[in-house]
Formats: sequence, structure tokens, C-alpha cells
Amino acid sequence: MNLLSFLPAELFKAKGNGEWAGPCPSCGGTDRFVVWPEHRSGATGGKYLCRGCAPEGGDCIQFLRDFHGMS
Repeated sequence: MNLLSFLPAELFKAKGNGEWAGPCPSCGGTDRFVVWPEHRSGATGGKYLCRGCAPEGGDCIQFLRDFHGMS
């Protein structure tokens, strides 16, 4: 499972080099929330970053903590 599994696929577009972009679930900015489902760092489930909320970002586990209220 990776980050794209938790995001509305119809709102995210492939940008190349394994990068996907769409609306930020935090600030609502369009096309600034970037997801790398297969990040070269090997981060669990990929990595994400909002270019508007920066430095907000992390791996799939952090995403679930930040946006789905999991511990």
C-alpha cells in the first residue's frame, strides 16, 4: 500500500519521475501536494510534501497520523 491509496485518484495527476500532484488535504491548495509513491529513500509507502505548507511532509505512516487521526 502507498500514499496514492489514501488520496482521491481522480484529483491527482502524474507529473513525471514518479511524482504525483494534487490538492493539499491541509491547506486546500491545488496542485501543491506532491506524492512519490515509490520514493528512492525506501520510505514506508512513499513520501509526501505540500509546497504551500512546507515543511509539512513525511512517509505514509506520517500521512495517516496527520490526516486520518491515527497514532
